[in-house]
Amino acid sequence: MKYWALIAVGLVFAACDKNDEFAEAPSVEAPAPAEGAAPAKGSATDLPQNHPTMPTNAPQAGAALPGSPVSFNSVDEFGKTGALLWEAPEGWEARKPSSSMRLAEYIVNAEAGPAELTIFYFGVGGGGGVDANITRWIGQFSNPDGSAVNAERSTLESPVKTHLVSAEGTFNPGMAGSSPPKEGQKMLGAIAESSVGLFFFKLVGPKATVDANAQAFDSFVKSFKPGKS
Repeated sequence: MKYWALIAVGLVFAACDKNDEFAEAPSVEAPAPAEGAAPAKGSATDLPQNHPTMPTNAPQAGAALPGSPVSFNSVDEFGKTGALLWEAPEGWEARKPSSSMRLAEYIVNAEAGPAELTIFYFGVGGGGGVDANITRWIGQFSNPDGSAVNAERSTLESPVKTHLVSAEGTFNPGMAGSSPPKEGQKMLGAIAESSVGLFFFKLVGPKATVDANAQAFDSFVKSFKPGKS
């Protein structure tokens, strides 16, 4: 099956997962699947109403699309292979992604409570644009009175162009099946540009935990470098 067809399959599959934020994020339309794609196993009742038929090789949680420029066989490979490479800070615990939409996942443990770093990749044109996602991420935070928060944005030009954002306040992912709003949270986000599309990184957790790892996150982002696509 052609690479573009596989990317389209992955985006369709990702849209099924309503427990992760990109399920409702804007995205760029992918090319139509190639003719002869394998039909899904099981009856139509296995999928939501009006859902496109899924192929037999749809990725499982944490699995890369077949033929994708990003492929991890285990958590030990996070950031060590693929189109974008990175070095995780010491103490950040890599774990198998808990959602089919996530490329990789880390837990940052601390006395104030753990923070979670989620990483997403959807191929060329997938996942929506930089500004749309940063605006959405900021909109997930509010002040105690419900008003909009002030966020900080910046851009790192090299070694990989990366768009950075930070926000704090009451965090509400605003997606079906998510946990209730949490006060005293903070986010450090990064969207890295690559030759094969955008990579999305988002660290969210108690403000004290995220603040204590701000320097580590900065070093993490500066470790990004192009890999083999």
